Amino acid sequence: MGIPILIIGESGSGKTTSLRNFEPGEILVFSVANKPLSFRKKLDTVKNATYESIGAALKQKQYKRYAIDDSQYLMAFELFDRAKETGYGKFTDIAVRFRSNSTSISAKWEVRNNMSMNHMTPTGIKGLDLYCLQDGKWIFAGSGRPQGKVNKATIVSNMLPEEREYLLYLSLYDGVTSLSIGVDSLAEITQPAVDLPQREKPVVFYGTSILQGGCASRPGMAHTNILERWLNRECIKSGL
Repeated sequence: MGIPILIIGESGSGKTTSLRNFEPGEILVFSVANKPLSFRKKLDTVKNATYESIGAALKQKQYKRYAIDDSQYLMAFELFDRAKETGYGKFTDIAVRFRSNSTSISAKWEVRNNMSMNHMTPTGIKGLDLYCLQDGKWIFAGSGRPQGKVNKATIVSNMLPEEREYLLYLSLYDGVTSLSIGVDSLAEITQPAVDLPQREKPVVFYGTSILQGGCASRPGMAHTNILERWLNRECIKSGL
């Protein structure tokens, strides 16, 4: 297993220029923003690199060293690509609202990269968090703990068969590529009947990876999600 190295510095401090110490064939450079290298030496480069192209290249194991230039663009460009989308649908990669009278709620979901980090729990990285609306307040119901890239979990069970409003937070770091919500065979699952959290005039947060959810123990504990429940108003986070 390789050793990941993060190089941090101000613009123009020489982060990309440090790659000139490698010879052609020694390293593969993933150029996310397709910026030209700041030196004359020609290194093998994947232009306009994405999560998918990076993952595919790493699986081939043709090089001993890889460099992502610049990794923060991966998250930024993902947001920019969706800037022209309208409506709540563009934020369903963050949370899902629904209503059901089921006695149990289950989920099956797949994540993009099956990420793992030493400083953050698997549930925070790629798990789910379910909340139920009671007397106008969102109450924690349970978590979907991940097992890998494809996951299945019974989040809550043994409830009375009553209509309830639910808020399901999706993973904070590893994007969910597919999601299925399971209910009892005779139960119903429908669109929410109440507009909570309120979607009109949402609160927008912009900042660092802390806004994205690092390093919350589970999705519902990201501070923007806590504020969303306290204020009962949609919070949109744009953390890079």
